[in-house]
Amino acid sequence: MNTPGKSNGWVRGFIDRKPAALRKNLRFRDVDSLAIDQLMLAVFLGGSGNRPKEDGFILFDDFVVFQGPKP
Repeated sequence: MNTPGKSNGWVRGFIDRKPAALRKNLRFRDVDSLAIDQLMLAVFLGGSGNRPKEDGFILFDDFVVFQGPKP
């Protein structure tokens, strides 16, 4: 999370324990009473009406939310 009213929040993502994404200077909230209480994932596969020819799967695991050192 960010300090309320400041754009100093960040999100870091890993794939197979290797850094894959880092977004800094994020502003999620303006008041101290807001906090993370759930996580939602949205996955999209498709495009212009083409559907996959066979079933597949995606596995999400090892989610961690913590207050760590700034990147």
